[in-house]
Amino acid sequence: MQIEKEAKTPLAKFDKDINLLSKKIRQNPLAHKDKLEGKIKEFESVSLKVKAQPGSRNEDFTQLVHFFAQVFDLFPKTLGFLVDVLRDLLESLSDQLHHTSRFKVVQTLLIIQKKGHMAFIPSLPFFLKLLGLEDKNVRKLIFNSLFFSIKLKQKSRKIDFSALSAFLLRFLESCEKAVRKRVLKLLIKLYDKKIWKDRKLVNMVANQIDSGDASCAFIVVKWLISSTEVFEEIEDSDEEGETLEEVTRKMGKQFKSSKKKIEKLTKQIRNLKRKKRRAARVSNIAHTFPLDLLYSPSKFLERLIKLMNRQRHLKFVLKHKILCLCGRIINRHKLIYPAFYNLVVKYLKPQTQSVILLMAFVAESIHERTPLADLETLTQQLLNNFISEAFNENIIVAGINTAREIYLRNSCCFTTEEVNYICSMRSYKDKSVNASVKSFINAVRDTNPDVLNKEFQLSFGMKSQHQLEKALWKPTKKGAIDGVE
Repeated sequence: MQIEKEAKTPLAKFDKDINLLSKKIRQNPLAHKDKLEGKIKEFESVSLKVKAQPGSRNEDFTQLVHFFAQVFDLFPKTLGFLVDVLRDLLESLSDQLHHTSRFKVVQTLLIIQKKGHMAFIPSLPFFLKLLGLEDKNVRKLIFNSLFFSIKLKQKSRKIDFSALSAFLLRFLESCEKAVRKRVLKLLIKLYDKKIWKDRKLVNMVANQIDSGDASCAFIVVKWLISSTEVFEEIEDSDEEGETLEEVTRKMGKQFKSSKKKIEKLTKQIRNLKRKKRRAARVSNIAHTFPLDLLYSPSKFLERLIKLMNRQRHLKFVLKHKILCLCGRIINRHKLIYPAFYNLVVKYLKPQTQSVILLMAFVAESIHERTPLADLETLTQQLLNNFISEAFNENIIVAGINTAREIYLRNSCCFTTEEVNYICSMRSYKDKSVNASVKSFINAVRDTNPDVLNKEFQLSFGMKSQHQLEKALWKPTKKGAIDGVE
């Protein structure tokens, strides 16, 4: 009985509890170095068991690996062997290891890298290749760890982005498809969070459009489209429409209010002040979109069109996104590219999936320099396949709204007969069609009212000649279409 009591003493528990041992070592490293050497010998025997049976769970192995990660910075020379052992284990048995052992090994190596005992850029190939594993938890751990490591190094200015971009260029050419897709997501997140806003990064990502992998192309196209819009999230106050001054005035009458109401008003004032500061900060930021940082937008547009023509097995979702991206590039850089309109006409049909979104991007691509010869087939397609009483009301509304956006950007694209034909749809029974036709008539009145028949001109308060001339020279609409995103 006395022996059993001695086994339960604090000293016996000290030897077994590895977490307590790590705390003691951190308090006095030299006094417990012999304990560390004992754990190293224990690790050598346990690691042999893991190599013999990698699929089975081994709690001793995971606890020892976690223990070494905590005390590695105290004994970097003594524990220097650990990096090579764990790397060899992952390179040879990464898919066969038990998921808890694999997670703990990767976590330990990332901690060692974060503490500066592994060079960042030379160790990147090893960690990036692990992004191809099927273990989702390990992939998420590596992704977040690399992202925050680059973020911290950028804040402290301890990273060379030119060397990092040169390495990634070489790595993306030779890596696997699954790894390439996740590396692209990492680079996109670094750009969106304004950690690495570089022209090299944008073109590095954009060059993966024709890498041969449809999933990578979809990620690139979707990012280039969505990143050209700035969204400001504005939180609604508790009492809608109240200003900071009104809430402060209420706060001044504290003696008439209850304690809960005072707390509510105090919180409301704090939120309004925060929104005011945020709005001032957002307005001062000069947004640079990735599409503006392309080395050669015209060559990139040619690559997109060639991708559409060369790879006919592409999914329709990707083709749709590529056409939308082409329209936005043409608009932002005021390019003249007739092949785009010849290609997009094939997809402008009522039965096409997401045709309304595609029509919005096609209308957005038109600018004042677009040749009228390129728009003839487009306008005829709209009139024949959308703006007709033979089609559904939703299709007619989409066609008329597209015609209005095109007309606002280039008022010479429709003839007088075509304009009055669209205006004649005003007598259609459906209210949504009537509303869209009225907005089209108003657009024509603002830009070129002379082309309208008398029945569609203003019936009262006719404009003077000076107002008509002013309306004729009104600038056409520019930029993106509201609600496309």
